[in-house]
Amino acid sequence: MSVTVYWDNPQQNIIIHAFKDPWTVDEHVAGLRTAYKMAAAQPHTVHVIADMRQTVCIPTQLMLAFPTAEQQLPSNAGLLVIVDAPEPIQAIVDTAKRFLPRVIKKLHFVDTFDEMYRLVRDFEAAQAAQRRFPA
Repeated sequence: MSVTVYWDNPQQNIIIHAFKDPWTVDEHVAGLRTAYKMAAAQPHTVHVIADMRQTVCIPTQLMLAFPTAEQQLPSNAGLLVIVDAPEPIQAIVDTAKRFLPRVIKKLHFVDTFDEMYRLVRDFEAAQAAQRRFPA
């Protein structure tokens, strides 16, 4: 299978949704559903990371995945980070922003896993501070 989904760590707060060429929209949607179910089963915030380091090809009908991405996003979803996205992915997502309001608020593009881990750490530190010092 060209799209795999797995826990990144024992704390089960980061899910990796990994892509390897060639992959299809159906595989992507199935991976999203799996990742979202895994996240929803947790009592804490879970970040979903799209690892695109092993892909350059983009399915022509990628936008067909957007309803699943938006409508099934679990309430405990933290950051949605795309690592090493090919430029067409960024352009497609930018074009579709108005169709993905919940996803776009959480979405970040980064070049490396180090950047992704830094984003997650900063996000979780900010969440912890909010719990300690509510506004």
